Amino acid sequence: MEAERALEREFGPEGRTIRPFRRDPDSSLVELEDAPSGPERAPPPRRSPVSARGAHEPRGGGRSPAHARGTGKGAAKGGGAGRVVLLLAILGVAAAAAVWLGAPWLGSLPDEEPADPSIDLPSDPAAAAETDRAPAAAKPPMIVDSEDVLRERARERFLSATQDVVEDLPPVPAEWMGGSYVALPSEHRGVRELWQRYERTARSAREGHEARYRGAYERALDDAGVLDRVRRRTRLEAAWADFDREHGEARSHWDRVEALAVAGAQSHDALLEAEGLILYDPSGSTGRTGRLATGTRGRDSDAQLLLEQVMQVVEAALAAEGRGPRQPSNVRAWVWDGFLDAVTRPTVEVPPALP
Repeated sequence: MEAERALEREFGPEGRTIRPFRRDPDSSLVELEDAPSGPERAPPPRRSPVSARGAHEPRGGGRSPAHARGTGKGAAKGGGAGRVVLLLAILGVAAAAAVWLGAPWLGSLPDEEPADPSIDLPSDPAAAAETDRAPAAAKPPMIVDSEDVLRERARERFLSATQDVVEDLPPVPAEWMGGSYVALPSEHRGVRELWQRYERTARSAREGHEARYRGAYERALDDAGVLDRVRRRTRLEAAWADFDREHGEARSHWDRVEALAVAGAQSHDALLEAEGLILYDPSGSTGRTGRLATGTRGRDSDAQLLLEQVMQVVEAALAAEGRGPRQPSNVRAWVWDGFLDAVTRPTVEVPPALP
């Protein structure tokens, strides 16, 4: 009986049931729905405060009867509203977390639609540029497609490319191998560096000889409008065979230029070592005669022997078996003219006649 009266105080004489939640499809708010018609279910019996607290609390402690009686009908209403507020708070936190977690990748989404995977696009930017570029129309031929015309055009381009290699060579000083230079080489700075530059130029010209001619001939094929790969290869192979046979003299010329440069640098070092042992007579009445080292002589026999050896090396490099510059003032011009003569008038070995 006491329990029934407590239930009436809590829920009223007719009793109540908790109405289930319903979400309005046209609203984002949670509303309460009337319970379906039918027999009402009695609320479950309330647990005893003692059993809810547990045996560890003292019997005399806890809340007062007046405070316990304050958890009636109003408390039930507050509990339902609290659950609604709790649910809304949970939904709000979940939405905020979704926005926060999705912000990095939401901001990086592409504005355009994804590309069709069936389209094969080049991955290389250069290849992509070639794909987008329209095929270039063949230029009108500038020269006739014949072996003689192609070889002449290739020779012109080849000579121009080689001239670029040697055009910056400085001239040899006029006092080089004169009496004052031979006796006091230390007063003529930059001589060794000059010959080292000639040596590097000769090596560069010789080592790039074939590459320059090949590039020149391929450009001549472009001028003639020869685009077919097979025909280009056939033309180039024939021209290369002639080039390899006829340009041996050009390679020999660069060997002579390098030999002269080496002789000039080595003789400079030898004269520096012998400085003070070689005497110089500006009048030329004593000492050597001729175009080189005029008026010089050794202080003793050993110094004279050294002087003669140095001059033999230099004179041999200048003569170059009749194909050298012969004197220092002609060296710079000879570097280019000797190459030009070797290319335009190549020496072709004629096989001996059969007996």
